[in-house]
Amino acid sequence: MRKTIFLSALITFSLIAPMAPISSANQVKAGDRCKKVGRTISSGNQELVCKKQGKKRVWSAVAKAQPSAKPSATQEPVDSGITKAQVSANNSPSKCWTIIGNKVYDLTAFINKHPGGKTRIEGLCGIDGTSRFRNQHGSSGGPNMQLDNFYIGDLKG
Repeated sequence: MRKTIFLSALITFSLIAPMAPISSANQVKAGDRCKKVGRTISSGNQELVCKKQGKKRVWSAVAKAQPSAKPSATQEPVDSGITKAQVSANNSPSKCWTIIGNKVYDLTAFINKHPGGKTRIEGLCGIDGTSRFRNQHGSSGGPNMQLDNFYIGDLKG
């Protein structure tokens, strides 16, 4: 009889507990560590995105767009993201951005760590490196997962 009551209580608690609200002590805040670059979450009254900061990955508050007047027929809608011109401006070993599959990556920290040599990465600085990357790595899990660590934003366009 005791086992039945205990199991019944345990099952009831396991069904109710996941529905309980997260306490403020468990809420994620800007500066806390995160695992997957580019992931976004809502915590409290703010949106957070996981970004690379040095060698760490941390949650960073997303700037919320201010409400604006309705666009006129001649006004272009606002499109967030990183432009090709911004990528082109970061075309050196000291600041190396590249585009791979409409996503922008900052490969600066990886230049000297690339197993194939630094010239392979330097050749991607400031350009759309999608075809070079795909020709070399295809859809291999390892290189693609490693690339996620250097994601800084989507290509505007």
